[in-house]
Amino acid sequence: MRIFSPSTPTDVMRALDVVHMTHSTLSVRGGGHSLAGHTFAPSGVLLKTARMSTVSVLPGAEPLVRIGSGATWGMVAHELAPHGLAISSGDTASVGVAGLTLAGGIGRMARHQGLAIDSLVSAQVVTAQGDTVEASEHSHPELFWAIRGGGGNFGVLTQLTFRPRRIKNILYGDIEYEPVDVAGLVARWADEVRGSDDRLTTVLTVSVNSSRTSSSVNVRWCYASDDEGAARSATDRLRRLTSLRKEAVKIAPYSDVLEDVSNFRADHMAMRNAFVPILNDRVISRALEFVATSAPCVISFRGLGGAIAQVPETDTAYAHRTAETLIAVTKNASEDDADAVFSASADQIWAGISSRSDGAYVGFLDGATQDEIKQAYPEATLRRLSAVKRLYDPTNIFRNNHNVLPFPEPLSYAPLGRSRRCGTT
Repeated sequence: MRIFSPSTPTDVMRALDVVHMTHSTLSVRGGGHSLAGHTFAPSGVLLKTARMSTVSVLPGAEPLVRIGSGATWGMVAHELAPHGLAISSGDTASVGVAGLTLAGGIGRMARHQGLAIDSLVSAQVVTAQGDTVEASEHSHPELFWAIRGGGGNFGVLTQLTFRPRRIKNILYGDIEYEPVDVAGLVARWADEVRGSDDRLTTVLTVSVNSSRTSSSVNVRWCYASDDEGAARSATDRLRRLTSLRKEAVKIAPYSDVLEDVSNFRADHMAMRNAFVPILNDRVISRALEFVATSAPCVISFRGLGGAIAQVPETDTAYAHRTAETLIAVTKNASEDDADAVFSASADQIWAGISSRSDGAYVGFLDGATQDEIKQAYPEATLRRLSAVKRLYDPTNIFRNNHNVLPFPEPLSYAPLGRSRRCGTT
């Protein structure tokens, strides 16, 4: 493997020259959190973007933030905090700015600010032909549409410009419940999300132990304001969903909300996810049955809507704007039994959930088959992505990803993503 650590777009071009000359596989690593293992390819050319990690707040009445693609969201949050600024940006400090943005970017303030891509103003991209272009609504607009949710199919991002929000401090908390009548609790939580203040974003998590019983149930919430009275009012009904075990509430800069996940290993995780248009009793029952069958594991129900749903579905390659919940199941996978993480019976249960879903979030896919890519993108979106791919990467240089093909027929070689060792379908 040849490793390049570029600090400028010109350095990226040199790496692409090597890829072209040697017919090598190209992998791009930012934060290194690819569940499908795309940032850990064992051969070819590896492009590590960590040296392109500057974060600059540009002057002006309406501030902009210019971020190198190798920066992490923790770095960005800490740089913005002294300015009283923030961008909704996932859950984890060590996740790369470019990787999360290319998937869409569902974060702790999503119902208030929308996705990370909804704050994106422009992006500097090095294309497969070695050109450096600035993609925005007014320049290369189809490329700008595609990179907002279409993954790393269209070039190497070297710099991104965002419009942050003026938020000095936020309130966030964790409510842990007694694990009784979990299905009823999830249903009541869903009802609360539907009518909640858009400044409030919540995630309900159920941990299921090896005996297939719920060991913990909690709601993590983030209120995009430092108004303690308003936050208390917005979260009071959450406290009454069922009996509480304990609660913690803090007021702090947004940077303090991002979790530290320094021991991430894609090959030790398996994941399923689905966007649900309506989280009704049948879907809840199926989801809890799935995790009981797959225990030990963790299931999260992420409340969507709010600012996410205010953007038309065709405005970005992320096309799941109307879903009210994202269900995600995470399970640790040991190297000894990774091929059988999810059983055949669990697969049948999950099929029932998928049939009632709007598809899957590409950022949470742990495999990269064409069937999985079709789950992530509606047919019309996938056709449009393919057309952009033909324009900017017709020979599919950027294929070590959740690959959108530039032509209708499959390639003769196998996808370059992580092997199907974690049992995804």
